[in-house]
Order: sequence, then structure tokens, then C-alpha cells
Amino acid sequence: MIARLRRRFVRIVMEAFAVVLILILVGVNLVNRHNVYAGIDARLTFLSESTMGPPVGMVASTPWEIRSWVDMNTGGIMNERSYFIFSGYMSGPILQHQLDVLSAASGMDASALLARILAGSQLRGNAGPYRYFVASRQTPYKVVFLRCQNEFDSLRSLLMTSILVGLVSLLLVLGLAAALSGRAIRPFAENIENQKRFISNASHELKTPLGVIMSDLDIQIMESGPTEWLTNAQAQADHLSLLIRQLTSYSLLSENQPQFDELPVDLSGLCQGLLADFRPLALNSGQDLTADIQPEISVPGNGDAFRTLLSVLLDNAVKYAPEGGHIHLSLRREKRAVLRLTNSCRPEDDTDLDHVFERFYRSPENRAAGTGHGLGLSIAHDVAVMYGGSIRADREENGDITFTVEF
Repeated sequence: MIARLRRRFVRIVMEAFAVVLILILVGVNLVNRHNVYAGIDARLTFLSESTMGPPVGMVASTPWEIRSWVDMNTGGIMNERSYFIFSGYMSGPILQHQLDVLSAASGMDASALLARILAGSQLRGNAGPYRYFVASRQTPYKVVFLRCQNEFDSLRSLLMTSILVGLVSLLLVLGLAAALSGRAIRPFAENIENQKRFISNASHELKTPLGVIMSDLDIQIMESGPTEWLTNAQAQADHLSLLIRQLTSYSLLSENQPQFDELPVDLSGLCQGLLADFRPLALNSGQDLTADIQPEISVPGNGDAFRTLLSVLLDNAVKYAPEGGHIHLSLRREKRAVLRLTNSCRPEDDTDLDHVFERFYRSPENRAAGTGHGLGLSIAHDVAVMYGGSIRADREENGDITFTVEF
């Protein structure tokens, strides 16, 4: 249990830190992206409002001549090769030369790109290392392309740096959380140890006087014969003895760690042996105990722990199934070794299956009757989880209850 609590503490710390870190890094990148794009769009707007352009009737024959009238570098805002302006007023040769320059600079078909932009509805967007702005879509159209390779590289660099910083931070916090988890849960661990020590000492101290009481009751019954009072006292003594044994078992299992090395356990043979032990009890209660056990099913674990689990389930079925009821045990190899125990229930049974594995839970009917302690199924649950399995309880359509254990 302590190891599980430490892992849970580390997981919670890491989840909380990861959420905060992601929010911070995403926020920083979004704010930076917004500021960078705001600056780029402001420059695009400035370029689109410029009145510079080719003189009427000018025929440009080289890319250098195109740059000579596109250049606005006199304002000190960019290099002459940083942008292109396409206008509906431009003549064919000039437009084609400028498209050729843009195609060479961007590595894409500038004519197809410009046609797609004018046919769409988006005013701003990215195209390779360029960001464009559609100042006017109607004739005469006007589209401005601005080379923003440095800005895009800066955004990517910040993103990669953020990811790297985030991963390093997560690893550092993981190491610190793992190192400090023992100190964080130390009070709880000490409380568990004190609780276990108290249960162990109390059980030991109670066993001796309880044994004397039970022996005295047996002697008294042998000498004077059974009476209502002696029989009731003996039943309560047996009840208390069972409670002490279950408390001791639960204390040993509370650490949720296997107490022995995991070895192959012949689950089929274990089930057959326990069926032989419980069949006389079922017959005395007028119950029909049947089984369908696939042979040679072995699972890694501890035989004593699995015997405890199966004994709890069979004892629970015999105890609560009505007279004339049926109990069926099946063990099959599916994806995992799956054991199912189904028993019929009394019509008035009101067991809440959502809480049946909780410590000291008893249905109102059983609490009123004073049967059971609510520890058996909790112990079975701990054994199943301890060895990597699971256990659940389901109510069938006919009212029967089926316990399913996957080993």
C-alpha cells in the first residue's frame, strides 16, 4: 500500500505540474505568435497602401527592373527582395516577371498560388516563407507578399525550445517528486504501521482469553447440556473468533504487496480441492454445488493467498444462498484465467454490489441478522489486486449474483 501511495503521490504531482507547465508554455507561444503576426500584418498593410508602382506603359524585361519599382526600401522597413506586390493594373510582361521571381524565391508555382488566393475568401495567410495580404479582391485586385522566413524561424525556434524546456522540467520534477514522496506520505505510512501493530497486538491479546471462554463454554455444554444461553454465547464467541482472524488477515494484506515469491499455482487443482471441502457444507444447507473447471490452468502467485480468495467466495456463496438454491463455479482459460462463481439469492436480498468489496460493508438484511463482518470480500479484493488481477460482482437477470475474478 505504501508503494502504491507513493506512486499515486508522484502521479498527482506530475499531472498538476504538467497542466501548469503546458498552460504557461502554450500561453507564451500564443502571445509571441500573436505579436509576431501583428507586426507582419502591419507591414503588409503599409505596403498595400503605398502608391508606388510601375509607370504607365513601362515594360520590364528583367527581375532587376521589377525590383526597381517594387522597392520601398527607402523607408528602411525591409530588403528589396522581401516583398512582391501584384496589381490588376500591371501589364502581362511585368506580372509574369514578378511571378517568376516569386516562384524562384518561394519554390512554388506563384501563378497557381495567386489564382487560388484570389478565388478564395481568406484575406491573410501563409505561403511557404511568405505571408500574404489581399488588399483588394475586386478589379483591380491587389495582393502583397512579404517574406517572413526569419520570423517563422523564430516562432519555430521558440516552440522547440519550449518543448525541450518542458521535457527537462518534467524530468526534474519527476525526480524531485520521487525523492520527496517518501517524506510526504511518511505520516500516513506511520499511521498504517501503528494501525497494523495495534491490530496484531489486539488480536494476539484477544485470542488467549477468547480461547479460554470458548473452552469453558464447551466444557459447560458437555457437563450440563446445551441451553439457549450457552448456545448463543458459543455462537457469539465463534463470531468474535472469526472477526479476529479476518482482521489479522486484512492487516497482513493491507500492504498490498506479495508476501512470497510468485510461483506457478495450479488453480484448477486448488478449485477442485476447495470444492471437496465446501460440498458437504452446501449439502447440509440443501444447496446444489456444481462446477465446470478446465484442467491444467496455472497462474503466477501465491497458493495460500489464492486459497484465501476462493475460500472467501465459496463461504460467502454457501452462507447467503437460500436453502435449495444453486452454486456454480467455473474456471476457464480465456485471454486470462477467469473464475466465475454464481449463487442464487433470496428474493429479499438487497446487497448493494457497488459497495460489496468495501471494508465492513454489510447489507441491511445481514446487518439486522448479525451475520458476517464485511471483511471477507474486502480481503478477496485485496488478494486479486495484489497479484495483478481484478474482481467484480454482477447481478444476473434472474437475481443471481456472479463474482468474476480475472487472474
